[in-house]
Amino acid sequence: MKCIDPHIHMDSVNRAHLESMALAGMVAVIADAGPLPAPSAQNVLEFFDRTFSWDVPRAKEFLMEAYVTIGINMLQIPPDWPKVVEAMPKYLKNEKVVGIGEIGIDPRSFTTPDLNKQEEVLRAQLKVVADHNVPVVLHIPPVDKMMYLEKHFKRIEEFKLDKAKVVITHADGVTLKAILDFGCVAEMTMQPWRKFGPEEVAKLLKETKDIPLDRVLLDSDTAVRVASDVLSVPKAALELRKAGFKDADVEKIVYDNPRRVFKLK
Repeated sequence: MKCIDPHIHMDSVNRAHLESMALAGMVAVIADAGPLPAPSAQNVLEFFDRTFSWDVPRAKEFLMEAYVTIGINMLQIPPDWPKVVEAMPKYLKNEKVVGIGEIGIDPRSFTTPDLNKQEEVLRAQLKVVADHNVPVVLHIPPVDKMMYLEKHFKRIEEFKLDKAKVVITHADGVTLKAILDFGCVAEMTMQPWRKFGPEEVAKLLKETKDIPLDRVLLDSDTAVRVASDVLSVPKAALELRKAGFKDADVEKIVYDNPRRVFKLK
């Protein structure tokens, strides 16, 4: 079955990973181009360029298309961050750039513990999202999830964002229903350290009534600094089928939805 991983850090993926992904049916990925660490704006912009010049061709070698989201990761905000925001409109013209993200607020930030400063950075990026009407990937931290989610809802209304283009990542059993009821796209992240993997996703979707499956995405958020599994999405497809989901509904979740939300070619 064809599938797409809509949130992966390609600098954490080696050739063996890429081969196994291709063999498992992966046809495209969306690379989160927010670097860790990010000591300066120049470092962030160079990482964007590296993703285009290095990671996109690496995926293509294994017959996968790599698309990119750009943004200032809240865990590593450079002191001269406005320079990144100023450059974003130029990068949005690149046909491989399909949105802005992952962005948000997180009390675990390595560089910017001041949540008011993080808010300033987030709002500057949301203005770019609103001005250019592009998809955005919003981050939920692993603590006080509903509090941060409610704050996202207020920003979405304030900036008059198109909810069909707002992807809220790291959704789980705590936040899934609220995200979908608000009208946004819920992206569930499957990582061992979260104790939320393919089996848990299948169980949650099976047990939650009246789920609009056309607004559900699954990702691996593969990253070198945390336990990850590049095959989380195809494994989830299998678990969903084992749980009784129709093949058409499974393909909708793991392929059709990310392709539609991010307008992948």
